[in-house]
Amino acid sequence: MAALRLAATMAHCLPGVRLRVRDGDRTLLTVARPPFDEDGPVVGPCVFRRVVGRAHEQLKAGTCLSFMGLAADVDPAVDAGVRPGDAVLPGGIHRVRVGDGIVHAFATTLPARHCRSVLDRGHWGDVHLHGDVATEVTLVHTVTHDGATTSAPASLEELLAALVADEVVHALGVS
Repeated sequence: MAALRLAATMAHCLPGVRLRVRDGDRTLLTVARPPFDEDGPVVGPCVFRRVVGRAHEQLKAGTCLSFMGLAADVDPAVDAGVRPGDAVLPGGIHRVRVGDGIVHAFATTLPARHCRSVLDRGHWGDVHLHGDVATEVTLVHTVTHDGATTSAPASLEELLAALVADEVVHALGVS
């Protein structure tokens, strides 16, 4: 479910991010902004985020769920794609053009409060957080207005590494 939560937040917050939810080679669902040009089932990012958020709440309450007919213990794979000129960089950092700026972003299942405490302990540059209440995912991002920026800022890559380590510790329930 974590992969669906992360992907739903990314597709909802970042223009041009498309998702393909699949079981093996079989595409179950495409998530994209209109106009839709897909043959199979397609939903917009807002609808997908809302459904994933609702499923997340049901799972927390102990309900057993399955995704589009898959067995309850099978999680679908999620592939992210972006518009020409945008990119998905190593570590799952997305680089997308928004207006006259370039956004570098990644998502984490850590609460925004935890991410803020990590930000407050380091020198990460001008990093912003967006806590998605529906999916309980935090979008961590920077915005630059330098058209030549293609790679993620080194500080964002370092922050990603720090938060991934914290995610593992959090998932294991270690204090």
